[in-house]
Amino acid sequence: MDRFRDSVDAMSRAQRATLVSLALLVLVVGVAAVLVAVERPGPDDATAQSSTAVSTTTSAPGSTSTALASSTSSSSSTTTSTSTSTTALSTTTTVAPERVLVLRPDGLGESYFGDDAASVVQTLSEILGGPDGDTGWVDQRKKYGTCLGETVRFVQWSSLRVFLTDGPSEWAPAGVRHLASYTQAAALADHPLDLVTADGLALGSPVGDIRALYGDDAVFDDPAFGPLFVYDPPGFAYQWGEVTGIRPEDTILSIVGGFACGE
Repeated sequence: MDRFRDSVDAMSRAQRATLVSLALLVLVVGVAAVLVAVERPGPDDATAQSSTAVSTTTSAPGSTSTALASSTSSSSSTTTSTSTSTTALSTTTTVAPERVLVLRPDGLGESYFGDDAASVVQTLSEILGGPDGDTGWVDQRKKYGTCLGETVRFVQWSSLRVFLTDGPSEWAPAGVRHLASYTQAAALADHPLDLVTADGLALGSPVGDIRALYGDDAVFDDPAFGPLFVYDPPGFAYQWGEVTGIRPEDTILSIVGGFACGE
């Protein structure tokens, strides 16, 4: 230190000024270098800044995840709506019952003896289709002579023929056009309709079945009409028909309900 002071004292005034200027320049440069070093981030600082940036970026996908969650909720709502629609489409199909035409001693199928003639024809046509034959209303005295009523009508579907009259009969008074009889006969068609009575008898059924249902007296050999069967339940009901004979193996040729002509 003493030697430095002696050297400075030995300098001229101009040399001392130059030395001071250099010292100041060195000082300024040093301060500037320190400031730059402070402002420039070091390796650790850069990593920290990068981490901060990554954290900020990571925060943005977090918001996206929230949005996706909302979208998923919407999808769930849509799925629920679809399930409701599927339930609404579940229906039950109802099949209409088949209309059966039964040969009864008090009527035919859905119709009874005494029912309105036009309604009976309409009902039978709905079940069997249009008739194969229809006489229309005619004066029975000019055409038949032994039938009930003043005017009569025969309407036929294959092997089934119905008799309509304006009465009087056991089922309706004079002047009322109504159903009074039907005939199901093998002789009326090449391919008879497949119809049965309320007790299960049909064309071709054996006489033995008739006897089992109605007794031995239900089958007999009539002097005027030949072998017949008769079923006469209580009330205004009557059923009869022709048979091939009175033996158990003989069969039914026709089934008649009610009364039309011949007596």
